[in-house]
Amino acid sequence: MKLLLFFALFFLFISCDSESDIAKPSNNQDRLSSARFNVYPLNSGRIIDQFSCTGWSELLGCPLSLKNYHNKSNIELTAIPSGNFKFLRWSGDINSSDNPIEIVINSDIKITAEFY
Repeated sequence: MKLLLFFALFFLFISCDSESDIAKPSNNQDRLSSARFNVYPLNSGRIIDQFSCTGWSELLGCPLSLKNYHNKSNIELTAIPSGNFKFLRWSGDINSSDNPIEIVINSDIKITAEFY
């Protein structure tokens, strides 16, 4: 019985002796990219990504400032004004006046929600 166990373990060991048997991703999808979010002017609103949070905050969305995403992540950003402010546009690495906006994260980015 011990001899059988020895051969089973030996076979398992030699069959897994190199990393070449492990599938490696052919793209950089598992790489993380950082997204930095800013609001201008300060305290004029907030940026949320409804799907970045858990619990009660999912219903309201989480205010974002810095977040890491896997490459090729689809996110939907919403700019929510405070008080009497109104949304003007997105600036930085994204330029648009659409709100909400859907983007794909493929690299480190900086996004600013501008309000007036």
